Amino acid sequence: MSLLVRLPTLLGSKYPVSRSTLYSDVRSGRFPPPVNLGPRSVAWIEQEVDAIVQARVGGAGDEVIRLLVEELVAARLATDPSARRQQAVAKTMRSSQ
Repeated sequence: MSLLVRLPTLLGSKYPVSRSTLYSDVRSGRFPPPVNLGPRSVAWIEQEVDAIVQARVGGAGDEVIRLLVEELVAARLATDPSARRQQAVAKTMRSSQ
């Protein structure tokens, strides 16, 4: 079972960076994209967040992190068909910036 982490908790204790840094990391593929909970609500999968934090603590560089994010997102897409649409939207957002 995957637990979800909302933005205040994520920035407050799990991944203590600024909001703009977080979304920059998402856009650049250094952090997994959130899942949509509703029209104005998102959260991150705790297991994915923990994997990124552990990789960072272990000294992984940006390229290794990007590969890990790709693997995490691919695993998410394989188990959740609705996530494929969300990933397509996120990819479109990254490419337009």
